[in-house]
Amino acid sequence: MGVEKLTTILNNRKKSEYLMNVSDSFANIEEDFLRYAPLEEVKNWLLNIKGIGEYSAHLELIRGLGIMDDISQKDMMLIKCAKNYYGSDVINENLNEIAEGYGDYKGYWTYYLRSDCSNQWMNRK
Repeated sequence: MGVEKLTTILNNRKKSEYLMNVSDSFANIEEDFLRYAPLEEVKNWLLNIKGIGEYSAHLELIRGLGIMDDISQKDMMLIKCAKNYYGSDVINENLNEIAEGYGDYKGYWTYYLRSDCSNQWMNRK
């Protein structure tokens, strides 16, 4: 389709470029790498795609690749949400301890925690 045509649909050139970067990256990677490489390697590959940030990489690991054991340490929204639910003294070390209680599904925990906080903030009147 190309960036130009995509821009006419999205009305945003930067988002169109990012979407093309992501599309091209996935088109040029072996599926076995995504399925079987160590978590950190896949996450770093995602983070090196222009347009993919910490949360987008985390979301792709969970929803796109089915990798549930990642938590996004640098996601400031997640840290704010954890402080909202667990108290203001939550920092990365505490976040890891809480997440470990969810075992192999800690990625889901972070996703749902962040989603719920986002919904609460969006629904404030």
